[in-house]
Amino acid sequence: MKQTQEMDFSLVSKQSVEFFASMLGEIDGDTYALLRAATIPSDIHTDTDYEYLPESTLKNFFEVLAQHMNEERAGWLFLRTCREHYVPELIAAMPKQPTLRGTLEALANQLQTRSTGAKVYLQHSANSWWLVRDKAGVNEPWFKYAEMFSVICMAEVLRALTNDQWLLRVLVFKAKIGTAFLVYLLWSMRSFMLSAL
Repeated sequence: MKQTQEMDFSLVSKQSVEFFASMLGEIDGDTYALLRAATIPSDIHTDTDYEYLPESTLKNFFEVLAQHMNEERAGWLFLRTCREHYVPELIAAMPKQPTLRGTLEALANQLQTRSTGAKVYLQHSANSWWLVRDKAGVNEPWFKYAEMFSVICMAEVLRALTNDQWLLRVLVFKAKIGTAFLVYLLWSMRSFMLSAL
């Protein structure tokens, strides 16, 4: 038996946790108690020596949010905070690229620096380009709200990068249950085609 075992866990940037922690102010209640419940350090909004936290901190945040906020209210909160803060800051941090495809690849790299467990990539399938996010944990209590945020964020990034010419046409949610894959078409709207990738 090895004396040391390599631990495989994901980290998220302090900057990302700080962004999400600020959403707890939208919940009526003691903010410090909510931070504690989400295992977010109470000094998250101050200058600290740490740059990353365990991904479980973010998962705990989404669990706490789900306990205190219904889906509709959370969806509007995610949309507002993505449009006003997260997406503009994310785009500003990405290197400029000459194509939408290059920009979306830069987005995937930027997200990887914010969360070591982020798996966002472009995939060509069925004569279309797809912006894909892989995330395990479909049966976990944090998953639904985390996916809500991710879908809204990815749609807002595409909207911003195409100067409001892109609208979501198809959203597919695919979950692996045992050895089978379930694929759900969630909604369909008109779209700026990403065929120019």
